[in-house]
Amino acid sequence: MLRPPSHPASQPARIRPAGVVTVTPSSPASNPVRGHPRRISRALMLRRPWFPAAAAARPGLGPGSLRWLEAWLRAVDGLGLGPDAMLAAVSTIQIFVHGSVAYEVAQRAAGYDAKTWLAAQGAYGDSIIASGAHPTLIRIMVEAEGPHRADQNERLFAYGLRQVLDGLAAALPEA
Repeated sequence: MLRPPSHPASQPARIRPAGVVTVTPSSPASNPVRGHPRRISRALMLRRPWFPAAAAARPGLGPGSLRWLEAWLRAVDGLGLGPDAMLAAVSTIQIFVHGSVAYEVAQRAAGYDAKTWLAAQGAYGDSIIASGAHPTLIRIMVEAEGPHRADQNERLFAYGLRQVLDGLAAALPEA
């Protein structure tokens, strides 16, 4: 059973009741922890663009950081993982969230706009397609819709997080 950690600012180190959840990879309801990093951590870090770099450079051990870590560890407690595996699972999720947000923050700081960039690459993209030299890339360039979506970063984050959590869920010991 995976339980979502609550927001530490509202309920320090408490777990929001979620009941028993059967964990199966790729099942949308299988992993309630999903909402925590998407809803809280990503939004929080996007509002504080300095946070991903600071968190990577020096893990915080202040009261707020300890509440967050406690909440994360409680979310994976009781899943049959040993202490090292619990730390590894939490670290894996946090590294994905921090890295994803740091990438998005860097894009924003550089003034990157996907629509403008794609338009500027039009002639080059046409030459890549005309060359026929990279058939898989060409197929993706022609068929992919994601790069043209306004919510590209949100969708990439949700997809990546789902893959990370499904991978972790698949590696859980049999109950």
